[in-house]
Amino acid sequence: MKRLANWRTFNTSSSSSLSEMPLVKSKKASSKKGESTIIHHPKNANKFQNFLVPSKFREGEEYVLTHQQREDHSIYTFRHVIPYIHVYNQNVENYEGRMIGKPFREAYCSEYGIDENTFSRMCEMGVITLNHQQITAARKQVQKLREGDSFQVRDIRMDRPIKHFDQLEIIYENEDFVVVTKPDSVCVHPIRRYHKNSLFYMMEHEYDEHFGNDLHCKTIHRLDRQTSGVLIIGKTSKGVNLFQKQFKGQQMSKQYIAKVHGLIRENSNFEINDPLVCIQPWDGLYKSIPNREKDLEYRELCTKNQIKFDPKPSRTKFQVLLRNEQENTTTLLCTPITGRTHQIREHLSGRGFPIIGEESSKTKLDPEYSEKRIDTGTDIWNYKLDLFEKYGLESPQVAMQALEDTVYGRSFQIPQDLCLFSFRYKVGPFDFQSALFVPEFLKRDWKEICFMLKGGGNNRKRN
Repeated sequence: MKRLANWRTFNTSSSSSLSEMPLVKSKKASSKKGESTIIHHPKNANKFQNFLVPSKFREGEEYVLTHQQREDHSIYTFRHVIPYIHVYNQNVENYEGRMIGKPFREAYCSEYGIDENTFSRMCEMGVITLNHQQITAARKQVQKLREGDSFQVRDIRMDRPIKHFDQLEIIYENEDFVVVTKPDSVCVHPIRRYHKNSLFYMMEHEYDEHFGNDLHCKTIHRLDRQTSGVLIIGKTSKGVNLFQKQFKGQQMSKQYIAKVHGLIRENSNFEINDPLVCIQPWDGLYKSIPNREKDLEYRELCTKNQIKFDPKPSRTKFQVLLRNEQENTTTLLCTPITGRTHQIREHLSGRGFPIIGEESSKTKLDPEYSEKRIDTGTDIWNYKLDLFEKYGLESPQVAMQALEDTVYGRSFQIPQDLCLFSFRYKVGPFDFQSALFVPEFLKRDWKEICFMLKGGGNNRKRN
């Protein structure tokens, strides 16, 4: 793959302890077998040695692939996890006070979006237990949860599909941390619906020929699932602690490139400092407050949802890179000064310029949304319970039948890519940039954008 751009300057005089970290060698740094490449340190070089690492992905072991044709006749490949049975254990303290003091049935149904009859069926079949004890009696199902309680659920894990990839860009690596370019559609760390289809899981299991068998990825910061770009990952506690000090001390800067609906007529450089408020924590829903009308609206929603109205100061700088009048789009360089959740997305959406591919939050704000969420969760769990009832709780046939039902013979909606790319992180003496990976939405204009980012002129208009 041709290297499109990689311009870096370093503050080699910095006294940060980050600059004194040791180097490591990559066993798989070159596309030619048997070669190795030293990962350069900013004290020793003006550029990092970005390279691609292939995965050892093998279809049929943990994953299967399906292929669908897009409207432009290109092929989109989905990566599906083969369903598997997993028993997970959760402490009620992990839910930030949403469960403690509430009847178990009420708390669980609210948190996981199922109805009470399905919950009772789960308890009776032994699919869910409380403190490792089966709770078939109705009175035990409504006992109030206390600190120290935990519940266990035997689940048929069916990860949601993601866009398939089989190589990873390494921007920088040493013994304590690694910097990669995260592809879009994949979550950073395992969560409820993306466990094996998460970047951390793949790095630990599919890239062990490069990283070794003892890699345990540690979170330093996050990128949203739909966002691609620079991601710093801890390999040791030392690496995590060093970067967290830099992040907390705001000794770092981030730059994103976004493509939005609409033509922004502002000057080349402008700023949005609308506060952000969380209005639905269970869905991770944050909203920007651009005016008094929205302030009142979100106050009412927070009161309705029984959460504190607590807007946080937020500030993002923007630079117009390209305007496309034919498409009615604008491409922006975005520099968040504060680090709020979904800050760039909500700042732009709140001003009427949503990022292309952004999921609408109107559905989550619909009064019928919670009912639809419960219907969906109930249907999924009743399907799983039917399989357990037919084959038994321990039978491997449960997973095989789930694979037949949920993957083969089905078509899947190809998601629209979110046009948001985290292309640069400057932390202490480091200046990390993606050099080999360019997201689809930027490929056509990438050379022109590179020219603009290097100070090659004012923002441009494309007819």
